Amino acid sequence: MIETKKYLWVVNWLHPMYLHPRADIIDSEVISLCKEKNMGILAWTVNNRCAIKWCFNNNVIGVITDRKRSTL
Repeated sequence: MIETKKYLWVVNWLHPMYLHPRADIIDSEVISLCKEKNMGILAWTVNNRCAIKWCFNNNVIGVITDRKRSTL
């Protein structure tokens, strides 16, 4: 799991299939890197509908949340 962007270099060394960044650090740089490396993005912790929609509109394939489905 990636907490800050300073650790993104590790994808060049480990070659993961997925990146698990905090939702608040996902931006065009992270999305471009993942596209370039053919990695999926699974974001954590996404706790509101707007953020979930943003994630899915920006090719994030899954989210981890603290909320029940009924509250989202």
